[in-house]
Amino acid sequence: MSLVDKNDFDQTVDILRGKVALSPVFEDLKIFLKEKLGVTAFNFVHEKIPNDRRHRLYVLLSSREDFLKMHTSGFGYDPVKQTQIAEAFYQLAKRYRFKSDKEITSVFVAFSDFSEELKADANSKADREARPMIVKNYQPHGIWDVISIFSGVVVFFHTEAELQQARLTKVTDAINKDYFCYLKKYDEFKLYSADFAVHFDTKENLDQNFNGNLYYYFK
Repeated sequence: MSLVDKNDFDQTVDILRGKVALSPVFEDLKIFLKEKLGVTAFNFVHEKIPNDRRHRLYVLLSSREDFLKMHTSGFGYDPVKQTQIAEAFYQLAKRYRFKSDKEITSVFVAFSDFSEELKADANSKADREARPMIVKNYQPHGIWDVISIFSGVVVFFHTEAELQQARLTKVTDAINKDYFCYLKKYDEFKLYSADFAVHFDTKENLDQNFNGNLYYYFK
């Protein structure tokens, strides 16, 4: 699931490739985040919140670790850090005459782990290439389908017996290796490590426990 739209995703990728530079206000805000909060931002999205008077400042962070630093010990954003960032943005935006005062006052600061966006994009591209080849090559071993979801992938065998046999004969290891090869082809920013693991399951389990419905399986 992508949390940024295609234009913002493409712009952020171009920034990472060195093709596009951050605007001065966001370059200085990036420095502030690094020096004061110890996190790295790839990009920022400033936008009007639908059906709301406020604007949102969406901070696209470099890693899961940095994303979690912006939260409290629970699941919510850290309000102190949100306020710090909003105030820093306001001062910088005033300095650079970035937008009108109305657009930069009391912004709602939100965060995204952009590394997950990049991994999901690479995985989606890998899946389109890997899926038909893996299904074809391993069909004699009982493969039913290959389904990618966000930054992961599930390989389904038809039955539990076929899956257990595939584990015993190291077929699952071969599938994992094959899929990882496709994945690295599209992993431009080297975010996937060698310990990446395909998840294995069965159509039998899907039918018995989820009524054969992939939506409920992945929910």
